[in-house]
Amino acid sequence: MWNISTFPARAGLTLDIDREGAAEVSFRPEGSGRETLDCDVVWRRRIFSPLLSEELPAGDRQIARQESIALIEAALALAAPQAAWVNPPAAARAANMKPLQLRAAVQAGLRIPDTLCSNDPEAIRDFAARHRHRIIHKPFRPAVWRAEGAHYVAETALLDDAMLAEDFALGAAPGIYQPALDKECELRVAIMGETCLAAKLTLAGKPLLPVDIKPIANRLTAVEVELAPDLRRACLRLMRALGLIFGSIDLVVTPEGETLFLEINEGGQFLWVETLNPAIPVLSLFADFIATGRADFKGRARADGVSWDAYGKSYHYRRFSAQDPSIDADRPVSFLVNET
Repeated sequence: MWNISTFPARAGLTLDIDREGAAEVSFRPEGSGRETLDCDVVWRRRIFSPLLSEELPAGDRQIARQESIALIEAALALAAPQAAWVNPPAAARAANMKPLQLRAAVQAGLRIPDTLCSNDPEAIRDFAARHRHRIIHKPFRPAVWRAEGAHYVAETALLDDAMLAEDFALGAAPGIYQPALDKECELRVAIMGETCLAAKLTLAGKPLLPVDIKPIANRLTAVEVELAPDLRRACLRLMRALGLIFGSIDLVVTPEGETLFLEINEGGQFLWVETLNPAIPVLSLFADFIATGRADFKGRARADGVSWDAYGKSYHYRRFSAQDPSIDADRPVSFLVNET
C-alpha cells in the first residue's frame, strides 16, 4: 500500500530510468524500507495532494508542491506497465473532468440535466431565470476547508436569489450549475468490468430525497435492483468511452419516471452501500474483480465471498483501527470515515 498523501514530507518516492529506457518506481514509507512497485494489478484509489514540510517557507511550498505533483504523475505513468490498472491513469484524469463526463454520457445514450459551468454572473443568473430560479451549485472537485480543528466540506447547494446577487461571489471561482431536481430515488451503480451492481436509495417516510444525500446518507435505505437492459448498456458504453474498467455512477429517478445521469466517479466510494444493507455483496464482487483486473470481468456473489461485516470482525480491521484512535475497533468504520 502506497499512501501518496505522506509524500514528500514523511515518505520517499524514486523514479529510476536507465540508459535503455527501463523505468523502476519505488517508494519508502515512513520508518520502512524501500519497496518497488511491481505487481499484477494496481488499484489507483485516489490521489491526494502532497504533504509538504511545515519547515518550508511559504514561497517554497508552492514550488515543492508542483515538483512533487510532477514526480507523482510521472511515476504513475511509468510504473508497473505490465499490470492491469484500475483505472489507467490517463483515463482516470480525463474521466474526472465533469463536463467531459456529461457529454460522453449523452453520447452513450444517457439523459442529463441542463448544465452550466461558469463564473460569469450574468450567465449564471440567466440560467437561473430559465429554470424558475430553482438551481443548484456543486464544485468541480471535492472541496475541504480546515479551520480551528474542524473540517468543512462543500456540498451540493440549493441557491436562492440572494446568493445570486453578489457578482464577486459568483465570479471569484467557477462552479457547476444545474436545475434543482425532484428526486424520487437515487441509483448508485458500481461497475466492475462488465458487472453492474445497482442500489436504489430512498429515505423512509419521505417521498423525495434532498438536494444532497451525503449529510443523511446513514439514514438511507439501500435495496439492490436490476438495471433496465437499455440503461445497463448505456452505462457500459459510457465506461468504454471513458476508458474505465471501474466506476461509481450516480443516477436520479424523478417522480415522472425519468432517469438522469449526474456523474461518474472513477475512484468513488462504494463499500458504504454494503454498510447500509449487508445483503448487497459489494465487497465480495470487488475483491474478485480486483484479483483479476479484467476489463471483461463478469462476477456474481459467492457464498464464501468476503463481506464488510466479516472484515469488521477481523484481525486486519483491528490492526487498521489501532492506527487511528478516532475509529471504534468494535464496529466497521462507516463510509463517512472511510476516506481516512
